[in-house]
Amino acid sequence: MKSKEDWIAAVIEVAGGAKVDKKAVVEEEEAKAEKQYETLNVKVRAGLKNVLKDKDVGPKIQEEYEKATTAAGHGKFVAAVDQLKRVGWLVKDAIAKKSGQGLSEIGLGAEYKDEDKKVGWRAESGFNAQPEDTSYVTRYEKTPEEQQRSQAKVGNLGKLVDIDGKPVDDKKHGYVIDSKSGEIHLFDTASVDWVFADGHVEKLQGHGETGKESVLPGLILAHGQVVQRIIQHHSTPLAGGKVGGAGNVQTEGGHIREIDNVSGHYKPDAQVVKKMVNHLEDKDALVDRTLLDPDGNPLGDDEETQQKHAEEVKLAQQINDLERKIAKFERQGDLGAEYETHVKLRNQLQAKLFKKGFSIKNKEARVSVSEGLTEQEFKLVKGDAQKIAELVNKKLGLNMSPHDFTNTVNNLGGIIHIVSKQSKVTTTRQTFLDSEGNVKAIRAHNQLNQGAAEDKARKIREKQERELESEYSKHGGDAKLKELGLDPDYFDLETRVAIARGQLDPTSAKRTGNYRDGEEYKAWGGDDNLKSKGYQDHEIAVLTLAEKAQFARKKLNTTALAKLIRERLQSVSSSGSSQTTLQGDDSEGPYVGY
Repeated sequence: MKSKEDWIAAVIEVAGGAKVDKKAVVEEEEAKAEKQYETLNVKVRAGLKNVLKDKDVGPKIQEEYEKATTAAGHGKFVAAVDQLKRVGWLVKDAIAKKSGQGLSEIGLGAEYKDEDKKVGWRAESGFNAQPEDTSYVTRYEKTPEEQQRSQAKVGNLGKLVDIDGKPVDDKKHGYVIDSKSGEIHLFDTASVDWVFADGHVEKLQGHGETGKESVLPGLILAHGQVVQRIIQHHSTPLAGGKVGGAGNVQTEGGHIREIDNVSGHYKPDAQVVKKMVNHLEDKDALVDRTLLDPDGNPLGDDEETQQKHAEEVKLAQQINDLERKIAKFERQGDLGAEYETHVKLRNQLQAKLFKKGFSIKNKEARVSVSEGLTEQEFKLVKGDAQKIAELVNKKLGLNMSPHDFTNTVNNLGGIIHIVSKQSKVTTTRQTFLDSEGNVKAIRAHNQLNQGAAEDKARKIREKQERELESEYSKHGGDAKLKELGLDPDYFDLETRVAIARGQLDPTSAKRTGNYRDGEEYKAWGGDDNLKSKGYQDHEIAVLTLAEKAQFARKKLNTTALAKLIRERLQSVSSSGSSQTTLQGDDSEGPYVGY
C-alpha cells in the first residue's frame, strides 16, 4: 500500500507531469492544518466545558479529545484536525440531548387561552364566528394516564406502536412531540364528541357525518339540541403544554409515510422541524425497515410467524441497529475505523439474510414543511385581508387573494392553516437531512427533479393546442361560429372545433351546458360584474366559463372561487415546487390544524 506522501506525489505528477518533493508537500499540508487546528481547538474547548461533567458522555468525549491533542503533540495536525471535528460533533450531540432531546420548546398562541374551559371560545378569539363556534370546547388530556394513552412508541424496524404494542392505525393523525421527554403523541384530527341536551354524548366525525349521510337529525330528535362539541387539537395530548414539534403524520403499515408541520396552535417553523426530524431520525422512526419474506411480502406480526422466523427477525433487528449507528456516523462526518467496522458487519449480516431469501424494505418517509407569517409580521397586518394577502405573497412567492383570508383576518393560526397547502414543500427524509431543513434548498432540489417532466408535459399540451387552433382556423374559426349565431366565448376550444367542423350543429350546441352557462353569465353581468366585486383581469382569466356561471348562480361561494383562482395562478407561476399533501383520511375536523 502506498504511503500518504507517495499518494499525494502520484496525484500531482499525473496532473502536472512534474516530479515533486514528497516531503515538502506533506510539510506544507501539515502547516496549513496546524493553523486550522489552533482555531478549531478554541471552539471545541469552549464546548467541552458544557459536557465533561456529564458522567454518561463526558469520559468518552474526553478520551476522544485527548487523541486529538496527542496527534497534535506529535506534529500530525491533519489527523488532529479530523479528530477535533469528530469531538465537535460529539459535543454538539451531547448538548442537544442535554437540552430536551435536542428539540425546540414552543408554546400556544395567546388566542387559545382557556380553550379547554370556555365553551364557544372560538367565537371570541379572533375567528370570524360561524354558528357552530359557540358550542366548541377543546379537550385537554390532563392526567398522566390520559396522556399515556396517546403515546406512540417507535418499535422494531421503525414501526409506530400504541401503548398496547399494536401498530397505529393507517390514516392521517395529528401529532405533537413532548419537548421534555421526546415522546410522540397522536390524536384523531376528525373525532368530535357531541354533547346533547339530555347529556348523551356521541363520538362523530367532523360535522356529524358518518359516511355520506348525516346522523345529526336523528340524534337531535332523540336527545335534544347540541349543547357542546368537544374537539381535539394539537393542544389536546399535552393539555396545552410546550411541544418540540406539531403537525400531521400519515401512517401506513404502522410506519410514518409523511410528516408535516401544519399546526396553527403551535406554529412550528422550519428550524423546529429540523430539530424534530433529527430527533425522529435518532429514533429510526423515518425509515420503514419492514422484513420481507422470499415472495417480497411483509412478514406477519403474529406470534407463530415471528417464532418460526426468529433467526431472520433477529438478523433484521441487528441490521437495523447498525443502520442507525452508520447513519449517525455519516451525519457527523465521522467515517473512520469505527464507521468502517459497522458497515462491514452490516454488509455481512445482510448477505446472510439475503441467502435465506429475506430482505429489508428500507423505504424513507417524506417530510413536508410549510411556511407562514410570524407573530411580529401578523401584528402589522392583523384585521386587513388585503395587507395579509400582500405580505403572504411577497414573503412566500404565492398568488393568494384577499378573499382567502376574509374569515380569519384576526387569527394567525387560521392564516397559517390556509397558507400551509400553498407554501408546502415535500421531500424525502434523506434530502431534508442533507439540506439541514433549508426550505429554499429543498424547493430548488424539487424544481430540478420535476422541471424536465413538467417541461415535457407542457410541450405536449402546447402541441395539442396548436393543432386544435390550426384545425379551428382551417374551418372558419370565430367567424364561422358567429355566422351560425353562436358566441365563441361560450365554448372551449375542443367544442368550437367540433362546431366549426360540422360535427356539432347549432341547435345541439345551444343545448350544451357551455351555451347555457354563457347565457346565464352574460345575463348576470359577465366579467364586468366580477370586476365590480374586486376580482382582477388576471384572476378572471384563469376561470372557466362554467366556474364563472356557477358563481353567478351562487353555487360557488367566494371562498371556493378564491381557492380556484389561487390554485390556477399558482399552477401558472410555479416552476416545479412540490406541494404534495398528506394522503389518506380527508375527513378532517372543522378546524383541524388551528
